[in-house]
Amino acid sequence: MALPAPTKRAALKVFGIPELAHIICGTLRKRDNARLTQVCRELFYSILSFVWEEIDRPDLLVSMIPGGGIVFYESELSPYVVMRLPGSLDLSRFNIYAPHVKRLTLYRMNVDAYDGWERFLSCTRSVDLLPNLEAIYFPTSHIDQYALSKEQVDTNLCKHLPT
Repeated sequence: MALPAPTKRAALKVFGIPELAHIICGTLRKRDNARLTQVCRELFYSILSFVWEEIDRPDLLVSMIPGGGIVFYESELSPYVVMRLPGSLDLSRFNIYAPHVKRLTLYRMNVDAYDGWERFLSCTRSVDLLPNLEAIYFPTSHIDQYALSKEQVDTNLCKHLPT
């Protein structure tokens, strides 16, 4: 006697068990996990924390706030890249993903300018944007590039970080 085919709902129940979801998602590439979140709402919420646990593109987070993101300007010599930071905080979309971020890797971004940095800082001083952040990583290969090109880290920005 043949077993009945599992229903669509039953097939998704496995992702409701965090240990099994972790095993399944751990075997897939990050982009495949991200694609899985687009299948259905139930699957989205089941694996959201796994997909967003570690982020290496802070521009993706900024682009979730209306008015924020990367803007490319074409010129005759080379493109000019600006990270536009939002001036107001509509965090409705951002707050879906941000609480799941535990690790943030900050690679050197090829950005020529930041638009609205001071305005963004003044809006976010009283807001915990990444409430569950446990670690920030700075890859050493990029630190070596900074040292070779004699670029300096702006320590004025560091005073806004909690100690």
